[in-house]
Amino acid sequence: MTTAIHEAYDRVHRYGPEYGGDEEGNHGMTNHAPMAAEVIIRRGLDVDLDRWLDRYVRRLADRPPAGDRIDDWRTALGDHRRLQAWSDFFARALREQRWTDVLADWWPRLLPGMVAGSTHGVIRVGHAVRTLRTGDSVAALDELANGLAFWAARYRPVPVNRRAAAVDARPALD
Repeated sequence: MTTAIHEAYDRVHRYGPEYGGDEEGNHGMTNHAPMAAEVIIRRGLDVDLDRWLDRYVRRLADRPPAGDRIDDWRTALGDHRRLQAWSDFFARALREQRWTDVLADWWPRLLPGMVAGSTHGVIRVGHAVRTLRTGDSVAALDELANGLAFWAARYRPVPVNRRAAAVDARPALD
């Protein structure tokens, strides 16, 4: 299992986490390739993964350019234009610390904004963690970095009205 998922991760990491959006940062569709590959392999589905990936990646866009390095994470949080810089930021952190420590530091910071990007940041992180629990590899650590980066770049917390017993969904969605 581990060799197959690492090879799949290596194939899809040259592509961005979304496709079909626009220059203004409006969401396109989410790149499901790393998450789907993990499920296909883990469940032992009767799917030719290489063939599936060959067809799937045709629609994907290349990774966005790196841009400026993330020095102050608080000001960069939610800046979709810095997606690759976020990925580089998390890749550095994962080289310097155990992945479990990075996750423990960042999970509470990112949790309030988990619904942005249609929750795919947190979902992608979950798939990467499931792979990492079977053993570390550069490809799996890169996948965790990419998942955390997508979550951080698309971060947008849902507003909370602490005085109300329940939040009205319509203003929160606006």
